[in-house]
Amino acid sequence: GNLCLSQKMNEEALECFRAGLEAWWGIRAYQGCVRSYVGLQRVKEALNSAKESLQRMPRNAKALSLVGQALSQLPECRDKAKVAFDKAQQLNPMCSDTVLAQVDVLLQQDK
Repeated sequence: GNLCLSQKMNEEALECFRAGLEAWWGIRAYQGCVRSYVGLQRVKEALNSAKESLQRMPRNAKALSLVGQALSQLPECRDKAKVAFDKAQQLNPMCSDTVLAQVDVLLQQDK
């Protein structure tokens, strides 16, 4: 899946990550699904996938960060994304995924 994502083959990547979720629902598979959906400009599906990861792993900073990443794709939800990132940082201040996602959001806003 990650190889497909690196080559901008989002549909193929999504298939790989969804197959991964069927075998075992780990955070990496959810991260790949969210990134694939975002790459396909299917933001609502990205948000649904992120929320599903949070339902399965409610105290996981990476899952909360995924919700923030998906929300940040919708300009009207950027405040909600910030809340999700803040909660993720409270759960795990050392979570690099959260910090990197926040940087991505700031870079998007500068464009």
